[in-house]
Amino acid sequence: ELFLGLVVIGSPVLMQQLFSDPIKGLLLFFSPLGVAYFTVTMLYETFTQKREKEKARKLSRLLTQEKKKLEAVIGGIGEMVVATNESGKIELLNGAVYEILGIKGVDLLGKDFSEVFKSVDFNLEGPETEIAIAQQGGEPLTFKVKTYPLMDETGLQRGKIFVFRDITSEKELERMKIDFVSMAAHELRTPLTSLRGYISFLKDEVYEKLSGEQKVYLDRAS
Repeated sequence: ELFLGLVVIGSPVLMQQLFSDPIKGLLLFFSPLGVAYFTVTMLYETFTQKREKEKARKLSRLLTQEKKKLEAVIGGIGEMVVATNESGKIELLNGAVYEILGIKGVDLLGKDFSEVFKSVDFNLEGPETEIAIAQQGGEPLTFKVKTYPLMDETGLQRGKIFVFRDITSEKELERMKIDFVSMAAHELRTPLTSLRGYISFLKDEVYEKLSGEQKVYLDRAS
């Protein structure tokens, strides 16, 4: 048999140690101590890689669990809740958005906030703001919108949370109250006007024929 060469399989760190000085590396590799050294090193690196992968898997599972918890929490809220990243892309929203706005067959995740909510200023801040948003193929609804910043662990803002409180029914009730008061005031004014007319007629036509007591009552009524 003819010896043609040597194939060495190892990690990048081992290769660097082995070939940085070829002569020293070969002597180390073929010595019993070298074999033990490379074996322990490879086992350590394999263990380290497995440990890092396990950490990554645990972190991924933890993040998935936390996301599901958050989705469950906002999913139980009757108001529309939308979370975006700093560039305005929708990253999380609850089912109330689809239900209230009548959106069907469209996934809003990843879409631009300003594209979905055209009447809402993405840079909206401060107290609640009253905004009208049209339903899909329906009448516009009135909302009170409030924004909250999404901060990371370093204190930097990484996005926003928009909470939409539907006040359409409240606005409709308020309008009905105003209409009722206006109508009642009108109906009350109408008979009063007629009564004043009758009293004026009595004073002009029969006042002199009335008794003193009747004149007192008629004067009070006028």
